[in-house]
Amino acid sequence: MSFPRPVRALALAAASALLTGFAFVVPATTAQAAPSLKVKSVKVKGPKSVNAVTKATDISFTVKFKGPKPSSKIAYDCAAAPTVEVLKSLAATPVAPVVSAVPATVAPKKAGTYKVRVTPETTAGKYRVKVPICVRNVATGKQKVKLATYDFTVRVSAATAVDDIATGTTLLDGYGRGKKWNWAVTGPDYLQGAKVTVYVQAPGKSKWKKVTSTKLNKHGDKKFKSKKVRVSIGSNVYFKFSASAYGPSFKSPTYPIVER
Repeated sequence: MSFPRPVRALALAAASALLTGFAFVVPATTAQAAPSLKVKSVKVKGPKSVNAVTKATDISFTVKFKGPKPSSKIAYDCAAAPTVEVLKSLAATPVAPVVSAVPATVAPKKAGTYKVRVTPETTAGKYRVKVPICVRNVATGKQKVKLATYDFTVRVSAATAVDDIATGTTLLDGYGRGKKWNWAVTGPDYLQGAKVTVYVQAPGKSKWKKVTSTKLNKHGDKKFKSKKVRVSIGSNVYFKFSASAYGPSFKSPTYPIVER
């Protein structure tokens, strides 16, 4: 029997190995897939709005997601901290809330609680908290970052709104005769879009009647009329405001209607 030259050399090497009592087994090499770093199904829960406060208050929200299980190969850690972005504000230089607490550990399928602090100086407006979720391959150092976002609105407090009426920042007016009355609201911008309803109590009566209602413009102002309910001197009146983007729901004090 004869072999081609390369094959003969291999056969001789194999025979030699058997004679010496040693054999070499070369295992097949297979590429090992890198662990997944994908984060998905991010869910954020927290209050959509909060009224301004008289002392520093923490607002809590949670972040929950799906991703690879933490192990010796996968770590959840992040050098980047959560940040707060101003989405919309009525102030030229708004004072934004700040992130005051983050969870000690972050893991998939476990809701992590974060806190954002609102102070009396916080400007009414809409804000977004950006929370980075960082997944790292321990062996290679490769990292992927997924952002979770929490949006909420800070409104002016009801106490501040009523105080603005008392100090003249918001002006309420009404004049007329019988069923023909003109009403006016001139308020700060935070009242924009609020619905205002006028209620009147006739002299000697306990029942209040809705006279009219309207929606304030983008400056928190509006002049409007009522024609159905009779309003007379000696009646009482108050204005009820609905919550708006930056204004709270509140009622004005009660005022007597007097002759001018």
